[in-house]
Amino acid sequence: MSHKYVYLFTEGNGKMRELLGGKGANLAEMTNLGLPVPQGFTISTEACTQYYADGRKINDEIREQIMDYVGKMEKITGKKFGDLENPLLVSVRSGARASMPGMMDTILNLGLNEDVVDVIAKKSNNPRWAWDCYRRFIQMYSDVVMEVGKKYFEKLIDEMKTRKGVHQDTELTAEDLKELAGQFKAEYKEKIRTLQEQLQHKNEKIDAAKDKILREANEKARAILQEAKDVADETISDFNKVTAGADIKELEKKRQKVRDKINEKNEKLTLGNPQKKNAGKKALDPKKLKKGDSVKILSMNLKGTVSTLPDAKGNLFVQCGIMRIQSNIGDLVLTDEPTITAPSLQRSGTGKIKMSKSLSVSTEINLLGRTVDEALAELDKYLDDAYLAHLPSVRVVHGKGTGALRSAIHNHLKRLKYVKEYRLGEYGEGDAGVTIVTFK
Repeated sequence: MSHKYVYLFTEGNGKMRELLGGKGANLAEMTNLGLPVPQGFTISTEACTQYYADGRKINDEIREQIMDYVGKMEKITGKKFGDLENPLLVSVRSGARASMPGMMDTILNLGLNEDVVDVIAKKSNNPRWAWDCYRRFIQMYSDVVMEVGKKYFEKLIDEMKTRKGVHQDTELTAEDLKELAGQFKAEYKEKIRTLQEQLQHKNEKIDAAKDKILREANEKARAILQEAKDVADETISDFNKVTAGADIKELEKKRQKVRDKINEKNEKLTLGNPQKKNAGKKALDPKKLKKGDSVKILSMNLKGTVSTLPDAKGNLFVQCGIMRIQSNIGDLVLTDEPTITAPSLQRSGTGKIKMSKSLSVSTEINLLGRTVDEALAELDKYLDDAYLAHLPSVRVVHGKGTGALRSAIHNHLKRLKYVKEYRLGEYGEGDAGVTIVTFK
């Protein structure tokens, strides 16, 4: 029997917070109490864990269960997605076991399209409301799912109001909003096309770099193997010249020389060994592994702490911040670097949730020498950790004169909802090579 990843509101209860998250468990409990809750379903926290275990992909089993439950929801409501008589519209909301910052914004009215919006307009006898819902849906989906910023759409709204000679969004007519929806779709397509072109260009560079690395690795491997073969051939030649009265000890020295040489070359051939890439880290010893040890998951480049000891197959769980990720002991290395661990939650005598300990995070990150992509990836994780640790502000070092990197960092900071403000500061005498980031 397949594992259950999706639950109708009628299948849960308030005690299932670990599995359904706070919102899912509370909606299920209200449903059980008979309150008039619009029905839906919750994708469990286990599905999230599996998503990361599968390399950030939704596997076929989870995808099939989601679609199956969409069908169940259609039967419960008597509505269908895309139907031109009684269309189903849903909201998509994120949830977690514990309240946390940086969660996904809500997407409302998923199921709207140009055909359905006409149906909604006729059924409600309010075309302005219907087209306003549709243009808002396009903006929400573009921003939350596809990461096309709200600012592009806000600019189009401002231009429309200026052209129509009005000051408030509410003064725009149904026809104005219908035109805006068309402009929103065109803007979305243009921004996505630009992003795809940039991604394609970046992927081409990555592919070229990988080809170069592999060619050099293969050439180096061939040279190492040829050198080892030459040593072996030389020793075999010496062996063939040895007469029956030869010095056996001298012959054994030559044979050992071959063994040592080949072993040395084999060491150099471990080009793709992840342990080599993590030089300076402690080698993982399964016998000494303890709960709470700081480790790094090599395949995902995530740091965390061991929360369960490995089973017979070497599988275990690693707590990475608020995420509990299943991994294998062969994909881990011990690390001395500070690890962000999820703060434990306790209930006080009043029933309120409180943190039992704070996080420990450096107040500065140095991005000197990084490419733009490397810097943004590293910055993202660091800022999440710093915000969770309740730091009021941090310093991001990028160096003076690195205009492209600084610009990319500042553009990225604009999109982070928990960043209150950022400004250039000084790093060293007369060098404005650091940005001060203040959190909300």
